[in-house]
Amino acid sequence: ILPIAYLAQGLFLFEIFPAYLHLFAFLAFTQFCFVAEPALENQRRLLVGGQAPLIQKIFSLAMILMMAANIYFSGFLPFRKAFLFNRALARLPEVNSFNQFKDLFTPAFAARSPYGQDEIAKMLGGVVVDLLLKNPPPEVATALADYTTNQYQAVLARGKGNVFAENYYILGKVNELAGEKNIAVQFYAEGKQRWPRRPEFQEGLARLSKK
Repeated sequence: ILPIAYLAQGLFLFEIFPAYLHLFAFLAFTQFCFVAEPALENQRRLLVGGQAPLIQKIFSLAMILMMAANIYFSGFLPFRKAFLFNRALARLPEVNSFNQFKDLFTPAFAARSPYGQDEIAKMLGGVVVDLLLKNPPPEVATALADYTTNQYQAVLARGKGNVFAENYYILGKVNELAGEKNIAVQFYAEGKQRWPRRPEFQEGLARLSKK
């Protein structure tokens, strides 16, 4: 289970520190079970024979429970969130209305997970930008921009994350393409204030000033 959890984490989500616990725990387990060293052999004999000290049994049980919890919270839950989002992406060509789009992607954002919200929010932003570049009707463009902005609120509230400045640029770009100039200016301006050396915010504000 441990190597499967590690590989699933690496394939479907960005690498995060808890994922390495799966790998290191698996390597430690194989070391304990299969490496022929006198000290380990004695420990294996005591543990299997039920003669290990009580404190060692308690510690072993606690480690098993900790790894089971780690697999669930940092393996299964992020995997489920990523699976729901990837399924939505696969079914995107079948979408014919904004309500279908909303129903398709909302389960992924609603799925509980300690990791992955930031990543799927960025990917949603990329999907919406591509859709807006196709010039949908104004009401659809506004609905897509509002939906993306709402799904980003939990990410922005954390105040940190993977390449956090990119979130403000994505939201500025989405609202700019949707014709929501005032909202786009707010995101570009806040991004420029937080990261004054990043040129994309200044470029976004310059584009909007000409419209």
